[in-house]
Amino acid sequence: MLIGTGQFARTEQLIRLVAAKLVAPDVIAALDRPTDQVRIEGWDTIGARMEEAKCFLHGDNQGRDWRAVILGLRNDTGVKDLRVETLFSMSDQARLWHPLTDFLSDFQIQRQERELGTQALVPDTDLVTMDVAPLRLLGLDDLYAMQVNQPVSWSKQRECTQDLAAAAILLRFHQAVERHAMTDGLPHGLPLYATVKPVSRPMEVNALNFGEVATRRLSPVVGNFEARTAELVAEAKQAREAELIHDTRRLISQMREREAVLARWPVWHNPLKRHGFAEQVQREQRLTRDALQRMHGIEAGNADGETLIRLLVEARHGKVTPELLADLPAKDRSELHQISMAYAKMFGGRRVRAYLMAHPDRPAIVDEIG
Repeated sequence: MLIGTGQFARTEQLIRLVAAKLVAPDVIAALDRPTDQVRIEGWDTIGARMEEAKCFLHGDNQGRDWRAVILGLRNDTGVKDLRVETLFSMSDQARLWHPLTDFLSDFQIQRQERELGTQALVPDTDLVTMDVAPLRLLGLDDLYAMQVNQPVSWSKQRECTQDLAAAAILLRFHQAVERHAMTDGLPHGLPLYATVKPVSRPMEVNALNFGEVATRRLSPVVGNFEARTAELVAEAKQAREAELIHDTRRLISQMREREAVLARWPVWHNPLKRHGFAEQVQREQRLTRDALQRMHGIEAGNADGETLIRLLVEARHGKVTPELLADLPAKDRSELHQISMAYAKMFGGRRVRAYLMAHPDRPAIVDEIG
């Protein structure tokens, strides 16, 4: 496998030869542009992503250091750009993707395993991988358009052009990773694995024997990311805290609204529907009390209403403040809750409808039901 072994010049020569034979000038024109126009956006955020990923580790893995970084080009026709997934491993021998094995014949699997055996694939012992927000591969828009656009009518030449474009994307990706690794580096100079994760269309050209996967293991220089990492980690922490506050306010707003709707729903009006809604309210309160006990060790007893809300806020944030107790606008509540309110508006009677319609920002899912 030429790309996996770093034979970039030979790979490009083969792509150009086949493109000339197939009369694919667009592929050749894309390859003629300087390679330094292709870059990975967000490379300087890898250090922050590395720190953020630790926040999601549990058990014995907490506090451990990452030993390797994995960058996987995601070949996905369902997105608007080329994404590069960032994963981190606690082993310096990282497990890499082994795509399409469910759809390959035994012969194809054996051939693929032989090819992978010459690369960086190693046992996945002592390994934890975690996908963090993807980076983007920039400068290959025209090749990507050629690779993902499906022809109106099938032709062998169109299909080969698409495959050539895919191979050129893969080549430029590996070149961009190597350039960034050698100039910008990585925090601590960790081993770096560059690979591809096919999703809908394999990045392969059978005639050139690129195979289903091309993987390289690099030893990047040590990059100086401390200042940028500290800045981004602080921003992420603030964002998480704001998101937690928003989530708490949404929970208590929904609890209050359901209880208010139930209080306005006459017991004689659609009693079976009211009973179903009351069970939903009681189930939510019971789940909240169970969560307080299980996750925070707080015994809520039979608490409900505002007492339960205050216990929930204190458990989540350590103290109760007016900001945390403030209701969110109705439009910011969950879709499931809006469906529940639409149900109440349909069956709860005049007082329930009047209460729900009193919110000017009520989403259409409720407003459109009379």
